[in-house]
Amino acid sequence: MSLITLTALFGLASCSGQSPENDPNTDPAPEEEPVDGEGTYTEDPNAPKEIKSKIITSFSTEFFLATRWKEGEDHYFKFKIGTSEDGDLNLTEAGSGLTCDADEELIKDVQAIIDKYGLASYNGVYENNGSLPPEYHGYGIEATYDSGEKLKFTIMDGIEALWKEEMTDLFARYFSEEGAGDLYPQEISTVNRLNITFKNGDKWYEYGGITVPDSEAIEGETYLLEKTIYDESTEEMVFEKYILFPIEYYDEITNILQKYDIVNKYDFSAFNHAEGDYSSHDLGYYGWGGDPSVDEPDSEEFKLDMYVEYRSGNRLSIETSKESEISGIKPLLDELTEYHDALFDR
Repeated sequence: MSLITLTALFGLASCSGQSPENDPNTDPAPEEEPVDGEGTYTEDPNAPKEIKSKIITSFSTEFFLATRWKEGEDHYFKFKIGTSEDGDLNLTEAGSGLTCDADEELIKDVQAIIDKYGLASYNGVYENNGSLPPEYHGYGIEATYDSGEKLKFTIMDGIEALWKEEMTDLFARYFSEEGAGDLYPQEISTVNRLNITFKNGDKWYEYGGITVPDSEAIEGETYLLEKTIYDESTEEMVFEKYILFPIEYYDEITNILQKYDIVNKYDFSAFNHAEGDYSSHDLGYYGWGGDPSVDEPDSEEFKLDMYVEYRSGNRLSIETSKESEISGIKPLLDELTEYHDALFDR
């Protein structure tokens, strides 16, 4: 039988009767499932790796970010800058429902992050792995510019990527400044304990609650507020005093700490990008300006140990000798010190 005859025969066979997928006597083909470890990578060779325009007209990004979260421990974010029904630019975050007007400054800040991390170099890239949990899937950006240029990519660059952190922090700050609400969770309970010990030069300062013997009780109270100053050079206690806690004390402390967003700063600073682990706090970095990737020596002149506890059970423990961190936290420390000093000067 010739090749032509065989081809015609098999052709007729495939066109006659029922196809396998329609044959009731044939088992249906199983649905394809992602193969463990199997990923997809494609790249558009025509996508430019440099965007000449800096003026974004529309923007969207979505991702899972382990180092940031919303209410309910939700780590999934979906941001969009688009045009409202009135034709004005607005910013939205789908999960939280936050929305507000967008302006040129926001556009510039978004573009600055794109430039800082060279995100245009990923233009045209699609990378994903459907066999992994959703948080590890590929995520990216879609942006259009006033020039008609487009930036579009999906990459698997980790659940702690810095560009995602900076984007999220930018949008969270913008929502708050525009009065649209808080993207990040807020600690709403009151502080119920604060202890501060810090060194400045030769002097050690300490403020906080302390339990004294019955013989030193004030009006029957043995848990008192203390202030001490110890001079390391002379090995002398130059100031020591105990007073009753003012009725408004913890409310005032709560208000001061809230102004500096100390809880989120503490929680969001734990991850060490340089090492890829959660060692930042162990190294003395708490989000006040220091960089764990820099080999900064401990200071002999400045040290800080601060413990904060909220009625919710939330606890913060800051212990650092990094001058960069202490310099960043100094405005908060100054305000707490001034408040306490005023109480002991009454």
